[in-house]
Amino acid sequence: MKLLKYLLKYYWVGSTLLAEVQYKANGAFTRTLMFLHDEKGTIVGVGVKNAGDARFTNYYYAKNLQGDVAAIYRSDYTEAKGYYPTLVASYEYDAWGKVTSVKGSSGAILSLDAYPNHIAHVNPIRYRGYYYDNETGSVIGFSTHYPNFTNGYWEDYRSEEHTSELQSHSDLVCRLLL
Repeated sequence: MKLLKYLLKYYWVGSTLLAEVQYKANGAFTRTLMFLHDEKGTIVGVGVKNAGDARFTNYYYAKNLQGDVAAIYRSDYTEAKGYYPTLVASYEYDAWGKVTSVKGSSGAILSLDAYPNHIAHVNPIRYRGYYYDNETGSVIGFSTHYPNFTNGYWEDYRSEEHTSELQSHSDLVCRLLL
């Protein structure tokens, strides 16, 4: 029995996913994802802060009519232009929601093995706005999940833990055993 590479802690307010904090198996902090929501509570983007970064970088989703994340844009700024979007990644899906293509801004394929820290692979929100786990291949709706693995489970537990950047009433911790 072996544990997966990461421990993922999720922070919620009610049924709204606010953030995910990722730790390596040895407990070292990897990154924080802060999910950006519109006035209806729909996730419209993600702020990413990697270990060693001074601040979050915000990315926004371009979705198709079905709610699939079709592209990701980084929010950039210059004095001359002000804030403007920069395309950084795009996704293509098959009829069942499996990602068939992940491309960078140049249109080149971004494989998970070659670019594991690219926002296209770090971003977990994909098909129909569901959560996708790269490591297990699971697609998780916010009311259920569809695991693509064996001997795995999701454990929900209550926590009094607070961090300097996040406060939560509960954490959802993924403990997947291979």
